[in-house]
Amino acid sequence: MKTTKKKIIASVAIALSLFGIAGCANSKTSSGKKPLTIYTNADTEAIDVMKATLDNNGFKNDYKFQEFGSSDLNAKVVAEGKNMSADLVTLSTFYLDSAQKNSHAFVDWNTPKDGVNKRESFQAPILGNEGAIIINTDALKQAKLPEPKSIKDLAAPIYKGQLSFPDLNGSTTGWLMVQALIQQYGEKEAQTILTGMIKNAGSMITQSGSAPLQNVESGQVAVAFGLRAQGEKDTDKMPLKVVEPTEGNFVLTESVAVVNHKTLNSEAEKAAELLATKTRTDMIKQYPVALFKGEQAPVDKSTSTEHIKFFNQPLTTDLLKTHIAIFDKVKAEAN
Repeated sequence: MKTTKKKIIASVAIALSLFGIAGCANSKTSSGKKPLTIYTNADTEAIDVMKATLDNNGFKNDYKFQEFGSSDLNAKVVAEGKNMSADLVTLSTFYLDSAQKNSHAFVDWNTPKDGVNKRESFQAPILGNEGAIIINTDALKQAKLPEPKSIKDLAAPIYKGQLSFPDLNGSTTGWLMVQALIQQYGEKEAQTILTGMIKNAGSMITQSGSAPLQNVESGQVAVAFGLRAQGEKDTDKMPLKVVEPTEGNFVLTESVAVVNHKTLNSEAEKAAELLATKTRTDMIKQYPVALFKGEQAPVDKSTSTEHIKFFNQPLTTDLLKTHIAIFDKVKAEAN
């Protein structure tokens, strides 16, 4: 009987949901415009900046964000291509590159021409995420551990049970760590370092990019590898310190692209240009990586030029798969 009731409730819920989706798709905003749908993998802080920019430049109430995890959104983009319900997508740049190569999912638009890293006609970067070591200074002191200076240090047996970092299979945050090790030490030594780190972290290897930060904030571990911006956000409230590893703060950019629909929303390109340009003043305060010529990161947050690094090969989904295979091999051997 309970099962029957659950089925009826589920059916009604699905029907209402489908009606709601259909209604939204055909509705217009109070200004008479068709609302823009924006798929994003961005953090809350970045979404807040994007919303404020759109609100202050003529798009208030004329858009809606749908939030996804990076891998989930990439899977959706790959599966749906030009058939996405979204008008715009903000996602890790290398994922957008792959989607464009495989299905030409995005259209060319008036992208900024003064990018410092790379420039393309179908996407433009909106932020750069840096990898970093994050420590709980109280937990580190209690465990009588030295402050690590490099990612390599984290392979030392003294950090056993005091380390947390993301699994490459679950989060590209962990890719920043692996990029740093491979570029600095070569693939063979990187595998040796990873073996020690995996043994030290044990069950604290996470499938989420933000989970290591949560583990170090709670004091479950003294040291974590995560995103610098997330760690710095809480340094005023908690005994946290962000350490720039000697290998460098490697960067993954997130970009905005316009979906290649047969009939384009006339406002989509205008919104994309706003997200690629007008957001930068506030975005660089949260994510202090210069993406365009002439930009200056805040002095209190900026790393030295020598510390901000990009991997020496183009980032692609194929390269990610190669590095995941290396990580999985080391993980299997370490366990």
